[in-house]
Amino acid sequence: MVDTKVTTASPSEKIPETTPLDPNTAFNKWLTDNNYEVSVDALSDKNPFLEGKGFVLTDKPLLVITVKKKEDK
Repeated sequence: MVDTKVTTASPSEKIPETTPLDPNTAFNKWLTDNNYEVSVDALSDKNPFLEGKGFVLTDKPLLVITVKKKEDK
């Protein structure tokens, strides 16, 4: 026979509250822990060429986000 008893916290037991991590802090910690760096650039109509990708034809500015491994020094 399988025991299917479910246990629940009694009203007197406090469940520890955890504060949610700020996404920016969590992302920054992940980058640091895994030896990555991030850069953010704006691509506007004055700079329509994206190195390694080609020309970007747009009438609105775009964000270019690059994540790469840090180089060992």
